[in-house]
Amino acid sequence: DYTQFIMKVIKSLFKYSSNNLKNMKELKTIYNNYKIKSKYDIDILNDLTRTFPNDKSFSKDSKNYKKLYNLLTCYSNYNKSIGYAQGLNFIGAASIITFESEENSFLFLDSLINRFELDNLIGIDNKNLITKLMNFSNILNKYVPDIISYLDKQQISHGFFSTNWILTLFSNSMKGTCLNMSWAFMIIFGWKFFYSFVIQILKWHKEDIFNTNVNELCHKMKNILGENKFQSNYQKI
Repeated sequence: DYTQFIMKVIKSLFKYSSNNLKNMKELKTIYNNYKIKSKYDIDILNDLTRTFPNDKSFSKDSKNYKKLYNLLTCYSNYNKSIGYAQGLNFIGAASIITFESEENSFLFLDSLINRFELDNLIGIDNKNLITKLMNFSNILNKYVPDIISYLDKQQISHGFFSTNWILTLFSNSMKGTCLNMSWAFMIIFGWKFFYSFVIQILKWHKEDIFNTNVNELCHKMKNILGENKFQSNYQKI
């Protein structure tokens, strides 16, 4: 049952939450206490219009639009080390689609950030982002050197497509069941799954990458997770 599955996921998230949150009562109290206007209000409002622009459920004045505004406002007040950073809008929006309630989405956002130590990659203190990208580059060069070498020759750095994947944990380019399943595995296995999954994605699309016109290659790499081939073969990948 999907509802029971979601409830199990929510319960499992408490161990990654800040301030040792233990139950829904504490969660709701914290959420209500921090739901005040943020000093990042202008940035949040600007990003709301860029979040899933083709999804009518996030159009201005929709329920999800208001939920996302509340969620991002609350979290920017709650997590001072990040405040607000671009990328959180996509994670927040995707979590609202999955969990619906603002409080559960807040718990998920907080737990995901702690699980992946995103406070050192995004926001005010992003000191580890360059190191993370360098480590990722070394991993890709080890396991898919031919693909990375080919992209380099076309003057396409892996950072062109992978940086946003890292900062949004796929939520800016992957949707629905694919994203939910990926997040479930990431919560269990952490960055190890993320790296392994990207390697397999590149291997699966290797022939397509090599056969794509150079002028179209940038577009392909940026949108590869939205292609029908990826979505229809997600479980095999």
